[in-house]
Amino acid sequence: MIVDVVISTKNEGLRLKEALENLPHEQIRSVVVVDGASKDSSTTIARDWGAVLLVEPDGGHGKRCQKAMEHLQLLPTKPDVVILLQPSMVSKTSEVSALLDTMDEGDCELVLAVPEEYQPDIKEKMATKIVKNIYGQNYPHLNGMKAIKYPALVALGLADQSMGWNAELLVKATRLELRIKEVPTKGYRARERKPKWTSVGRSFYQILKHSTRR
Repeated sequence: MIVDVVISTKNEGLRLKEALENLPHEQIRSVVVVDGASKDSSTTIARDWGAVLLVEPDGGHGKRCQKAMEHLQLLPTKPDVVILLQPSMVSKTSEVSALLDTMDEGDCELVLAVPEEYQPDIKEKMATKIVKNIYGQNYPHLNGMKAIKYPALVALGLADQSMGWNAELLVKATRLELRIKEVPTKGYRARERKPKWTSVGRSFYQILKHSTRR
């Protein structure tokens, strides 16, 4: 199973270093770090760890993920599975193996990490409740670490350029009836930054936008 990791980051040098240190590198072909023109040491850290470094100075998280997708599409051998994460996420990257083990069982296309101690804030709770009411899918969070099969990721056709990208992924995965599993993880760390209402607004937009499509 060929696995590539995509890390979207901006000004999270210390978190990025921790994420790279904890990855199970023996299970991974490459790590693609897409940096949003950080002013800290993020790009140096990525290079020192031998990651493929891409820079996307415009747009937000979704635009950085799209940049990574463009890179993956150009590879002569495409990955079987892509791990999607951000350094500020609550799931520790040492838990990536648990996601890959579940994916390797072969009966799902998307695996979500669910940290046992994670408590979403009120904004994320509102978003996940809307998803449940509209789509009937009870997601524990919107922004956690994910493993997804590459063909499924391509088929989703994700277009949001900011933090709505995560909600768009889950909503479209539900609409396409991807087989989804959740993996409890013990790794936990609190976010240093809570999502802004503008970011949550993008999530609400994606959730409602796709509810009207058939």
